[in-house]
Amino acid sequence: MGLPNYETLVFSEEMEDRDMCLWQTIRMQDCNRTNTGAVVPAPSVFSYIYTGYQPIKWTGEDMFYDGGNRTFNSISVIRYAEILLNHAKAKKELDDFDVDD
Repeated sequence: MGLPNYETLVFSEEMEDRDMCLWQTIRMQDCNRTNTGAVVPAPSVFSYIYTGYQPIKWTGEDMFYDGGNRTFNSISVIRYAEILLNHAKAKKELDDFDVDD
């Protein structure tokens, strides 16, 4: 199940032809943020994300707030409905979706 050889794919290959909802969920290679007023490329920073996928939801648009003492959105809140929706989307993407689920 899943993408063939996903363990050896680089990030850009793993993200090819994926559900567009994924592009609204994690930072992709074409993500931009603000740094001292200028818009700059800002793909995921793999040195401090444990899963390899950096959620957009808890990443501020301005890099000024990246420091732990400056951020105001450090509490992660995930609704149960969001978990169920993510689960259903994953099962559909894997062609493992059943109406009984």
